[in-house]
Amino acid sequence: MRVPYWLYITEADAIEAGMTHEGRMFGVPSWLRIDSEEQVTGSPKVPLLHLWCMFVDAVLEFGSWFVSSDKTIESPITVGRRIDR
Repeated sequence: MRVPYWLYITEADAIEAGMTHEGRMFGVPSWLRIDSEEQVTGSPKVPLLHLWCMFVDAVLEFGSWFVSSDKTIESPITVGRRIDR
């Protein structure tokens, strides 16, 4: 039985969408695509958790206003294993 895409994004669906790695994004299990050394695109494995990721991203963006321009804030993203194509 296939899991509905609105409940869970399978590895096969992630590969089809161009994702290359498994990992964590803001503490959430995610499928990731490494665009460059400085850019990672991700999608939570459980689509409802997009809301959490958007919230944390907004908090980090707001917090960046209070950080001096010579410092950076790194998003809490961990790249894990490569997924097979």
